[in-house]
Amino acid sequence: MNQLPSSSTSTSTSNPISIQLHPKPFSSNQWNQSKSIQINWDKKRNGLALSIISSSSILSKPNQNQKLSISEQSIYLINSFHSNPSRRSLITRSFEIFSSLQKVVAVCEEEDHLKNQHQLPSSSQFKYYSRIAHQYVISLKDYLNQLEQEDEESNPDEIDLVIQMIECFSLFVLVFVPEDGRGDGIFSEQFLDWVNRINPQPPKEEGEELSNLSLPYEHVNFWPYIHACLIRGHLTQSTALLKPYTKTQNPTLNQLMTITISLINKTPRSTQFSQENSFIEALYQFRQSVDRVLLNLDQEMEMIFKLEEERKKQGNESMDEDDLLYLQASLKILLEILSGDENRVSEACYDWKEALGAHLLWVYPTCKRDGLGPVIKTVTENWPIDQTSITDRLTSSILTGSTQTLIQESHSLSPWLSCHLIDLISKLGILEEESEESELEKMREFYVFEYLDELSLDQGLWRLMIAYADTTKFGIHWIKSILRRLIIDDSIEEGNQEEGEGKKTKATVNVLEFKEICERFGLEDEFCRCTKILTKRLIKERKFGSAIAYSIRSGDLKMIRRITDLLLIEYINEGPEEFAKLVDEIPSSLLHPIAPKLRPNLFQSGPSDQESTHHNDNLIFLSRYRDLHSFYLKGDKKKVIEIVMNLLIGQIAPKEWWCILLIDLLPLLEDEEMLVNVTDTYELLRCLEEITLGLEESNQTRIRIDYLVYLKMILKNQSDGSKEIEIIRYSLARNLSRCLTFKY
Repeated sequence: MNQLPSSSTSTSTSNPISIQLHPKPFSSNQWNQSKSIQINWDKKRNGLALSIISSSSILSKPNQNQKLSISEQSIYLINSFHSNPSRRSLITRSFEIFSSLQKVVAVCEEEDHLKNQHQLPSSSQFKYYSRIAHQYVISLKDYLNQLEQEDEESNPDEIDLVIQMIECFSLFVLVFVPEDGRGDGIFSEQFLDWVNRINPQPPKEEGEELSNLSLPYEHVNFWPYIHACLIRGHLTQSTALLKPYTKTQNPTLNQLMTITISLINKTPRSTQFSQENSFIEALYQFRQSVDRVLLNLDQEMEMIFKLEEERKKQGNESMDEDDLLYLQASLKILLEILSGDENRVSEACYDWKEALGAHLLWVYPTCKRDGLGPVIKTVTENWPIDQTSITDRLTSSILTGSTQTLIQESHSLSPWLSCHLIDLISKLGILEEESEESELEKMREFYVFEYLDELSLDQGLWRLMIAYADTTKFGIHWIKSILRRLIIDDSIEEGNQEEGEGKKTKATVNVLEFKEICERFGLEDEFCRCTKILTKRLIKERKFGSAIAYSIRSGDLKMIRRITDLLLIEYINEGPEEFAKLVDEIPSSLLHPIAPKLRPNLFQSGPSDQESTHHNDNLIFLSRYRDLHSFYLKGDKKKVIEIVMNLLIGQIAPKEWWCILLIDLLPLLEDEEMLVNVTDTYELLRCLEEITLGLEESNQTRIRIDYLVYLKMILKNQSDGSKEIEIIRYSLARNLSRCLTFKY
């Protein structure tokens, strides 16, 4: 089979699922035959594989010569997959990115080969890889936007999956494929920015609510919100909320808050410095300033307490003692966060990723990528990683550099993710365990093939599947499998391959494109196999012209002869007019007498000159015999005789048709005008004798062949044709007598 049978499903909320199988498993005349259906469950595709089995074949012993119907040779794949335009957009876009990466790597490898260098990618290569890797993240974000615009309620699982994929892929790019191509700079701010993007905290709405209050510090969530802002590095937002504290009735408190706000505003960030040493020096001075404020905090708070006590004695409005104690504790937490107190920072967080980002900002602000290990170990002692969360497992494997674990975990999340991650990892050379190149390639192949398995649910993506498989060492087996599932569409003309909406979801291919693909991958045998199947289909549809064309492309000489025989049977059953119409469908370039010389590469299998000539004789015969009847209608008797003589003497016509040609000649032999000369008459008698005897040499022995088979078909098998042969012989003898009499 050159394709898998298809099945279509229709569902509704109130009706059961209906399935239509094509080709039909039972024909109208098979209703009384006992057949059964065998079903196997495909866990990976969440579908069914269905086959039709005859009860007789189950009960009886296997018979190699037993002919099975098309339905019994077919396997019907049934699944609930529906092609989503948005997902198709992601798949095609990511394929473009994937292809770009392969091209960049090929160019870089060629340059390294010319320089005799075989090493890890250079800094410039890393920059290329970084730009390409970022495109994957952008394509995922675009896909997420499309899903959210469609209907969030209809596909919440897919939206959740894409969010996890974005989180994982963006962190992978951040850690392993830095934009500068080196990745030797401070990593703290970059990771915190990633944390803020994947899970923005604290809520913006809560901050807006606090800022709208006249005295926000009286709100119960004021200080937790301030601390959360500091943990996430939102310093401007925290200082804006602290400003009302500088306008209280307590001047000491106002001064303390002014100093605190000034400290927050002066917090050194690594992104503000071009030189790492300058940042380290500024950080040292900043922490000294924070420590001084912390040392004086208790003293300052005592003064604030005294002032509030005096205001209370004077009968003025004053702050409650509990509120002041809470203020002191909250200010201390704030200052300890600024000073980089590890315990205080950890207490202010709510999960391990936020804790890691906060530690990198306040506790280890000079940390680089190669120093992440000890920091992660310290953080996860207080905030263990949730091993039940696949996202947490993926994130931790990226941060710890466990790329093999990353690939395994990402595959359980999405084959798309594992395929494109392993491709990048193989190009970057960042597999944490030293392994042979062949082992890495096997890993890459496995995950690429797993992704192809997922793509195979959407039959219209077969071109992409071939392109992915082509990047692997053993992808040829996948390519062959893909080609065998295609529907070869003979109705599509070359150069007009624009697919409509209906075609996009079908594995349909133009014959010429199919031929080019087979030639590109050295699968000429596969092309021959599939075109033979197509030819049989065309014959059933009575498209004999196209069938001959594809038989020639596949080099199937036996099929060409069979089609010739079928056309002759059409002549017998339907007459010369229908025969002429069918022959006219054959491409004229194939009917030309010197077609093999004009198109030497016509055959895939390279037939011998003798075979090529034989096939060409069959086609020329069809063309010339069609012309014979055309000249008959025009009354061009001499042209008719010329064609008959050429077909017989040149042995272009099949010997089984010689007697028909001689019968066609009878009216001209009986014509008043002597149209057939002596020499031609002798040749015609020789031809008649040859088919009458029906003897042929085979392996030095003579065998008898019935050359009157077509004549008997015309006679409806009511006669053995001997009477007609005698009439031909009598007519030829009479014409010979006339010729000799006229000569002398």
